[in-house]
Amino acid sequence: MAYNEAMNRRGFTLIELIIVIGIIAILAGFILASYGPAKQQAQDSRRVSDIAQLQTALEAYFEDPINGSQYPPTEVQTNANGVLIQPCKPASGAGSNPKTSGLACLPYGGYISSLPTDPQTKAAYDYYANPTANPDTGTPYQSYCLGANLADTNAAGNALQSAKTSCSGVTWCPFLNNSSDNYVVCRQ
Repeated sequence: MAYNEAMNRRGFTLIELIIVIGIIAILAGFILASYGPAKQQAQDSRRVSDIAQLQTALEAYFEDPINGSQYPPTEVQTNANGVLIQPCKPASGAGSNPKTSGLACLPYGGYISSLPTDPQTKAAYDYYANPTANPDTGTPYQSYCLGANLADTNAAGNALQSAKTSCSGVTWCPFLNNSSDNYVVCRQ
């Protein structure tokens, strides 16, 4: 009888606890090892989606007669508070006011609700509007390129191939040979 009472009150031994902790650590290692690549793929998918969303907004901007069949300039002038001074007018080199990406014109005009940012760094996507005037119309900013940095270029799949095709023959985009942008789409 005394032996059964001792067995019923007995807790876990140190060996049993070490084995259970070891099993939990191994399982946690497997989970964390599979989480990293999945997170990268999700971030890359979001980057590709964000660039596509920006392209749609840029096309809406271009088609709006108010904007004179132009894309926003690369940089626009802002006041000291970061508010656009002359919406979607090119920033001049003079003055001490900061400049911001021409993509800031998109929410201002209602072409997009808010500017997407890189899911990891929270930085804005790279944007460059070609200031060279179109020989047919004499109008500048008729083409642009957008850049992002994918963690795994294989994750983009067909989107990456499509982006390379969109920039075929482009020499004016500074992001094409930029080591920080490996995903660049162009509109020419």
